[in-house]
Amino acid sequence: MVKRDLSKELTHTYQEVSQQITDLKDDVSRLGAEFRAGARLTDLRYERDRLESRMRRTFGPRQTVRRIAVGLVGELTAASIRAQVIDEDTLHRFASEQAIVNTDYWLASALRAVAAEYTGADRLRDRALSLAQAYAEMQGQDPAKTDLFMALVCSQLAGSGSDKAADYWSRAATHMNLYLDKVDSFALDRGFFSVLDALAEQELGDEARSYASEALARWVRDREPTSAINQQQLHISRDYLLRHALPFPGSDYATLQEMSHEHWDNVREGWRCASACQGAAMYLSERFRRPLEARPNGRSHARRALRTLIETLEPDELELQREIYALEQAISRKDGKVTGSEDPYAETVDFATLLTLAAFNPAESGIGPQAQQFALACARNWILMAGREVTAEALRIRPIQHPLRLGNWNNTLEIENPRSGGRELVAQDRCEHVARMNPVQRRYRLGLAAITAFVAVLALVLVGDVRLVLGVLALGAVLAVIEHFNAKNLMIVREQRVTAAQEIARKQIDDCDRQGRSLLRKWTLTANAGIEALDKALTDLSMERR
Repeated sequence: MVKRDLSKELTHTYQEVSQQITDLKDDVSRLGAEFRAGARLTDLRYERDRLESRMRRTFGPRQTVRRIAVGLVGELTAASIRAQVIDEDTLHRFASEQAIVNTDYWLASALRAVAAEYTGADRLRDRALSLAQAYAEMQGQDPAKTDLFMALVCSQLAGSGSDKAADYWSRAATHMNLYLDKVDSFALDRGFFSVLDALAEQELGDEARSYASEALARWVRDREPTSAINQQQLHISRDYLLRHALPFPGSDYATLQEMSHEHWDNVREGWRCASACQGAAMYLSERFRRPLEARPNGRSHARRALRTLIETLEPDELELQREIYALEQAISRKDGKVTGSEDPYAETVDFATLLTLAAFNPAESGIGPQAQQFALACARNWILMAGREVTAEALRIRPIQHPLRLGNWNNTLEIENPRSGGRELVAQDRCEHVARMNPVQRRYRLGLAAITAFVAVLALVLVGDVRLVLGVLALGAVLAVIEHFNAKNLMIVREQRVTAAQEIARKQIDDCDRQGRSLLRKWTLTANAGIEALDKALTDLSMERR
């Protein structure tokens, strides 16, 4: 007994000690994991700080150039130069110093061009621009940015009340035309939305907008319709059209809907294709019913585009900035895992995608109605191509036949080819089904006669009373007469019931045929008129943008 108690106590103690050891191991593992994670985060912070220090050391001068550029293109600076508060020689010397120190950055040389623009030194301006473009090409930067920069600067000067406004507008248009000729339309940054807004709002002048319209139309024409990018835009345009489909007029086809069952879902879905172009045309006509006026915001879009252009990082800066961003994300997640899945700096998009976003998602793009109208006019061919595809699909899936089902009866009503299943054939089949569902009830007259004869014979054999036999036979004859007249009445009632049911059935089929023809006619007219209305709406938008 003592040994048994001691054994239990030792077992219990062993289990407690084992559990404590297990808990201790878990604590050690957890502490080790936390230590390693902490050490990993410390390493990540060190690496981030090292890269940020390298960023400041390597590209810090560019940030200085950017701050100077923001101040130099400001209206106060231009006014100060015109008022001779800032000496021209000082301005040129300061701009030249930045260009000498930052030969690896196009904006530094572009500042010399701005300074020359302020002081009217045209030859110096042209040389500085050529040098800025040469530096950009040497450093793997985009030389087209210099023309965009000067176009935006000239538009700022033209709108500042200068007596050389006409000359500034002309140069803004020239530089914008050069920019659109040089820029890679397959790799536009998001800042192009602001440029598009400024062009649409005429902030760079009518001539620049005209150049932009021609260039954008050329970009559209240069893209192969079968390319993957264009197919994507066609898909987006198709979705846009389908979102504006008209409501289905289901209440006009109640009987047909009741007898079509699951087929009616396909009809509803097909109606979206049939009415998509009509609905989109109505939306566009209503959206731009009145001529749009430029918003009273001065040159805010051009200023925003200029600020965005100045602050945009160059490719060599982006490479380092992406590494810093990845480290910051890993530190904020506290998991120590550096991934490249998130890249907020990968902001270049193809022109087709950018134009589609501007046309169909103005809120996401941050553009106004003027720019949306401008984009819709440019994307006209894509939208019409998508509209024709939707219309062709709608005509291909026209509801020319309707599978009908009621109870255990079913048939197919042909609307366009009545010979194989027209209204008369379907109605006849329905009436025959109604007749089969109301069969003639068999009357058991022979059975009644046989039973009467059997009872009479039995009475004669067992009782031997002739009068009883005659009574039985008389009763049988009376019952036979009653059965005869009852059967005749039942036949008349049945025929009346069947006739009434057949009239209802025929009326149902007639209603289905009438509603089917009406739906087919409306379907075809809506699809054909829709693509014409969409073409007209987009043409009107294009004409208004000229």
